[in-house]
Amino acid sequence: MVVLAFSGARIGELLSFSKESYQIKEEVPVLQGETTKGMGGRPKFETWQTHPIAQDALELAHDMVAFLRPFYRKKMNKMK
Repeated sequence: MVVLAFSGARIGELLSFSKESYQIKEEVPVLQGETTKGMGGRPKFETWQTHPIAQDALELAHDMVAFLRPFYRKKMNKMK
């Protein structure tokens, strides 16, 4: 919710963000991720201006689901 509020990204775009998506370019905090808007469903790389609080929110969300990653990776490997 915090990242959505402080970036203007849509939900689908938000799902492409990770904690590495936050950067500071020319003293402006930005998020970088994928969008399909105007591309006929094909993803392209896009940048959104944001607030520094977005970095904390992304890191918190990443850390909160860290315990689930091994289970999902194992499940995904079984599906291959």
